Amino acid sequence: MNVDAATACAILSGQMQGDTWLNREFILARMLAHLDWYTLIQIIPIEHWPSLLTPPVLGRLRAPLRIKYERLQRFLRGETVSPSGWDPENRKRIQQSFFSHWRHGA
Repeated sequence: MNVDAATACAILSGQMQGDTWLNREFILARMLAHLDWYTLIQIIPIEHWPSLLTPPVLGRLRAPLRIKYERLQRFLRGETVSPSGWDPENRKRIQQSFFSHWRHGA
């Protein structure tokens, strides 16, 4: 499916209503999935991204990319962001694998 840039910009800016599948969340999710961050901030200034990274947009992304942009969203909003890899959900798994040689007498 191809959408011309003028239509995408009109939908993103709210000047035009998209149809059932071609809406603002769909376009933003496709941009996040297919463009690098530096290109994204050239298209849409960085100060707009905290309000654009909404749960409906992030929910359309695959898990690894969604986690990356959820972390970015928290950072852009000035929230505390735990260092990648040592965040609470990964800490126990990493500790178990990192210290496993001590438990098994290696």
